[in-house]
Amino acid sequence: HCIDPRFTYVKRGCAPYVEWLGIQENPSGAGWAAGKGYGNKILNILSNILETGEREETMNIIKMLTKKNCYPGQNKPAYVVIHETDNWSKGADAKAHATAMKNGNLAGTVHYYVDSTSIYQTLDHKDGAYAVGDGGGKYGITNRNSINIEICVNPESDYYKAVDKAEQLAASLLKQYGWGTDHLKRHYDASRKHCPRRIIDEGLWEQFKTKTKEYMGAAPEKPTNKPTTQTGGNYMFEPKMVSKGDNGLSVLLLQEILRARGFKGKDGKDLKLDRDAGTNTIYALTKYQESRKGVLEVDGICGTNTWKDLIAI
Repeated sequence: HCIDPRFTYVKRGCAPYVEWLGIQENPSGAGWAAGKGYGNKILNILSNILETGEREETMNIIKMLTKKNCYPGQNKPAYVVIHETDNWSKGADAKAHATAMKNGNLAGTVHYYVDSTSIYQTLDHKDGAYAVGDGGGKYGITNRNSINIEICVNPESDYYKAVDKAEQLAASLLKQYGWGTDHLKRHYDASRKHCPRRIIDEGLWEQFKTKTKEYMGAAPEKPTNKPTTQTGGNYMFEPKMVSKGDNGLSVLLLQEILRARGFKGKDGKDLKLDRDAGTNTIYALTKYQESRKGVLEVDGICGTNTWKDLIAI
């Protein structure tokens, strides 16, 4: 099967990984996929995407996004900040808070609400919340550089299960951005407000950070040299078409691969792994398609043919 028109015909499955094929067919190293470690990079990228996807599926994040009471497009995340709602009313769960926020009924806003059974995402990460402005930026954590998580304390919710879900969510976010737990903060750290109240009162913060770190290290088995991986067979994660304005895991995979290939954004910088198909991501994609002239259509859309070319399946 002809993997790439610039190479000779080879039998599908004969290469242990993509890089091997590139080196065998182009020993000078000037051709496609011949860079050192390229094949392993792709396997690691797919592994990270699988891990992130499985974790999100387990957490079952429900999106109820709004643009009300926030700073649209002005957030450049550097911290994950933990809060508690301090709303002890019956029924004041994650869904109730997310609904109230979507309807514009909450002056204070966050990116996620968590209770013992569910997680609701209420803002895109690129939008700043009205969450830690009371600190005035005095301690370096602001509404425009943080992702904020509220833990619900309503009586019918199991508080400690909600805390556990928040730890898992925080771990996923820290891994997504490549941060350690030094980027995990309390509302208290941003403004000296007594929040998250129960975590502080019960002395749970160090435990919260420890468990978050443990969740960050809990990864599924890494890909091995199984035939399905070698031959470019069916992956557990199936990439979707990506066009400008899209977001999600498929965008993250695209950004990872374009970075591995050395394609930069319109600003000349490495692509941010922010899951948003903005100007820089689409620019890098277009440049990749241009580099594959005669093989791919240059349309700035990552459809089936472009995915196959990127992943070599």
